[in-house]
Amino acid sequence: MNGGCGERRTSRQAVGRQKVANGRVAGRAINKPEWFLPHGAESGFTLLEVMIAVVIFGVAALALAQYQSYQVQKRVVAKRYSQAVNFAEQKVEDLRNAVYYDSIVAGTTTENSINGDSDFRRITTVTAYTYYKTVTVEVQWKTPGGATYHTPVILKTIIAQ
Repeated sequence: MNGGCGERRTSRQAVGRQKVANGRVAGRAINKPEWFLPHGAESGFTLLEVMIAVVIFGVAALALAQYQSYQVQKRVVAKRYSQAVNFAEQKVEDLRNAVYYDSIVAGTTTENSINGDSDFRRITTVTAYTYYKTVTVEVQWKTPGGATYHTPVILKTIIAQ
């Protein structure tokens, strides 16, 4: 014949597509191998397959939730870091814009609240030399729990006469 389902054809016979209609090829039924169908020739998912899918979905959902929580924490730290940099730059600019060079007094000052925000602490150290002064501004911020301070932002500059 012409190479139908389960039939052998010779090399001279044309190879082509056969019409499939209602699970039949050219009037013959398509027979799937026995291992292809579930037992009892019923289709669907077994309880084991569904349980495995639920476990995989649950693990993925848990990982996504943890990642989202991690990102929220990092966003808060980034916001605090940005505020700390702004507070440090503000102090350096205030000292640079001082009307008189002599009004910048050598020593260390600590502000436990910056612009009314008690989560930040600013430590300013001015060291005087003959023709210039070095200024170090360190800004620390509290952790979300409020117990400890993070690694500070430190800005250093030189102010000349």
